[in-house]
Amino acid sequence: MKATIFAIILLLILGFAISFAGELDPRFEGVWVGTESYEIETSRTQQAYPAQRMEAMIVIDPGSKAFGVLAGLGKGKYEGTKDSSGTKLNFRSHLTGSGRNQITLVLSADGSTITETGFGTYPCKPYACTCRITGTLHRKGKK
Repeated sequence: MKATIFAIILLLILGFAISFAGELDPRFEGVWVGTESYEIETSRTQQAYPAQRMEAMIVIDPGSKAFGVLAGLGKGKYEGTKDSSGTKLNFRSHLTGSGRNQITLVLSADGSTITETGFGTYPCKPYACTCRITGTLHRKGKK
């Protein structure tokens, strides 16, 4: 009898956990602002440049796992990957041109800050350069 009750409780807990798997934390929703840094390193195909900094504004819709870049590198709409869930929103793309190629946005435990890391393509001259993107974003209206 005890084993049956234990098994039922275990199944209920697992079912509850699975039902929330894959959903983003709803606290992601909103407009986020901050400063991004684009670090261009030396490689066989490019020269290093001093880190470039730019004000960024990102809007996130956790329901669709999508985000839009309103200011910063690679303005436009981006779809998160299927492995985005909880406090992590991931994005990967193999598109060419300036913009974001791989980004991870991580929501802080208190929901007030997003830490951004990833890679993109910065518009260097005469060709675009691969760059490392880092940034800290705060909900618009809060510091």
